[in-house]
Parts: sequence; C-alpha cells; structure tokens
Amino acid sequence: MNYVYSSIMDYLRPSPVAEMLKMASDPELLSFAGGMPDATLFPVEHLRESFDLSLREHGAKALQYSVAEGLPSLRQKICDRMLRAGIDCEIENVLLTQGGTQGIDLSAAIFLDRGDTILCENPTYMGAMGPFDVRDVNYVSVDMDEEGMRMDALEQRLREHPEAKLIYVIPDFQNPTGVTMTVERRRRIVELAREYDVLILEDNPYRELRFDHDELPAIKSFDTEGRVIFLGTFSKTLCPGMRLGWVVAEKEVINNMTTLRAATDMQCSSIAMYAADFFLEHADFDGHIRTVRDAYAMKKERMIEVMQATFPQDVSFTNPDGGIFLWLTFPQKVDAGLMLRELVIPKARAAYMPGEAFYCQAPHRNTCRLNYSGRTLEEIERGISAMGEVFRQVF
Repeated sequence: MNYVYSSIMDYLRPSPVAEMLKMASDPELLSFAGGMPDATLFPVEHLRESFDLSLREHGAKALQYSVAEGLPSLRQKICDRMLRAGIDCEIENVLLTQGGTQGIDLSAAIFLDRGDTILCENPTYMGAMGPFDVRDVNYVSVDMDEEGMRMDALEQRLREHPEAKLIYVIPDFQNPTGVTMTVERRRRIVELAREYDVLILEDNPYRELRFDHDELPAIKSFDTEGRVIFLGTFSKTLCPGMRLGWVVAEKEVINNMTTLRAATDMQCSSIAMYAADFFLEHADFDGHIRTVRDAYAMKKERMIEVMQATFPQDVSFTNPDGGIFLWLTFPQKVDAGLMLRELVIPKARAAYMPGEAFYCQAPHRNTCRLNYSGRTLEEIERGISAMGEVFRQVF
C-alpha cells in the first residue's frame, strides 16, 4: 500500500522522550536521562483506597463518560490549590487534561497558525516542541541566566519580532536547567506581554516541588487581562500514570479548548478523575508532597556532592531550589551526545540527556541534563562517580 500522508507528517520528528523511556527500560543501564519521579514514593495504598471508594460510592458513574471539562469537584479542588500560587479562579476557568502536554497541544492548536512566531527560553523543554513543531512555528529563543529568562533579552526579541504571538516559559525549576525565575521577572514578563500584545503560556509542572516549601507566586498571579495560560499537572506530585493535568485560563479560552478536545479524546479518564478527587479529599496530599520534596532534596544534594568530588573542575552545573533536574555545561570542545554514545554508555553504563535536544535554535552540544528524582542514593553515587571517571579521561 502506498500511503499518502498529510502535510503535518512533514514536521514530525522522532521523540527524544520516547528514546529516553526506551533507554530507561534497560535494567543494566543507570539512566539519568528521563524525567522519572521516584516510583517508591507513589502513594499506592492511598490510591488503591481512592479507586475503591470511587467505585463503591459512584459505581458505574465512575466508569461512564463524563463532561469534557472534567469532574467539577476535582476542578474546584484545583481552584482551591491555585490560590497558593496567587491565582484566583473558578471552575469555569479550569479544564482537566491528559497530563500537562495536552495543555501545550491545545494552546498551540487554538492560537497558532502555520508559520507563527513564538518565543521560548534557551534552552527549553523538548517535549513542548512536538506540539509546536507540527504547527511549523518560527522559533525565537531568549537567553537565560541564573534568575530565569532574561527580560532585557526578551524585550529585544519582542522589538525584533512584532509578529510574535506567544511566549512559552517554565518559571519554576525549569526543564532542563532547574533554574527558577525571580518574582521581579515574573511581574516584568506580564508587563512586556501587555506592552507587545502577546500571550504567555506558563508551563508549571514542578511548582510545588520547592525544597524550602516557600512557593513563589505564579506568573499568572500578575495577569489582569487574561493573557496568561497556566498549565499544571499531578504527574510530578502524585503519579504520571493517571495522566491528569489542568489548564487555567479565561472562560472563553477554556470553552474553545473544551470544544477542540471533545472532537479528539473527549475527556480524561472518569475513574482516574474520581480517584484523584477522593485522594485530595481524604488523603494527606500536602504531607505526601512534603515527603517527595524532602526525598528529592536529599537526592539532589547527594548528586552535587558526588559531582564536586569526581567531575573535572571545568564542568559547571546548576544547583536547583526544587524540581527534578540539573544542567551540566562541559568545555566548549566537548560534544555531549557523541561522548554519551561512544564513552559514557559503554564505559560507565550510565546515561544523561544530551543538551542539544533542548534547543530550538543553534544547539549547544557541550551541555546535558541530569535527573536525580528517579534513582536511589546508591545509584546516584555509583552512576555519577562512573561518569566522572569517564569525564576525567576525556578532558
């Protein structure tokens, strides 16, 4: 059969995320490449009880179709939690999604035409580039520093690209760098968006994983015009397998997203929504998050200790205040992807994610991302030490 595909297939690329998951499935390889939560921290027993309660109290209703916007009681609980980020919203402003990535896809689908210009951090989350790529967008990258996206660089890019439609940003413990945007810059990015009449897509899956427990206000908390779309998810705080995320936006935006998603996947899993609702109602979700934070903080500290002890001095790395990733920069001459394939995997039996996958323009090949949440302390010590031994042999 000679298949004639649509033009959208011209813009699809193999997913680095899929390659990460395949790599992580090798039991003999210590992979720090993925974005895996610590599965030993999943609240399995409480979730089992939540699923049981859902079926016991709602029966077949929990297995039936639901409304496309998502279970109203769960959306209300999300509204309540959003107040902690400084976001005051009603359930009409909330759409439940299949994880956070569907929120990116829906935002791209309703706002971006082929060839539209978007601005994003440099580097940025590679998983977002899939939904953007199929719209054949024109990427404009904005440099970052230790305080997040640089507002002087953003303003310059906005002046250079008056046609820009959207700014995509991850303000808390950014993927891939782990950097957090300051409160001052969160306020300023909204001012610039208003001045240059662009939307902001605030992707914030790690916000509640701040190690000192002192959460910062969301970018959307400074929004008075409805130009910020906020994306959240339970994947990093509860578990990814339930595939539950959410969008917070103006009612008009939510209505349009709901119409679009009703034409594709209809809704999130009814039983998963009921179970999450019961979990938030009856379990100690905040206590669970504190446990996750403390565990990840310990893992991050151990990874940094081992890197400081074993890595060459000319390898620099970030020290995140939360989240699940940190970012390495090697000497300019190093090709991290080539070194991974030819030396790190065969000699150290460990893996990282080469940084070139995270750049929408002019990739920096001397960078990589490490995940600390998905490995034990012993695995971190063993795998990072083995990497350090390889690095010392190379430079």
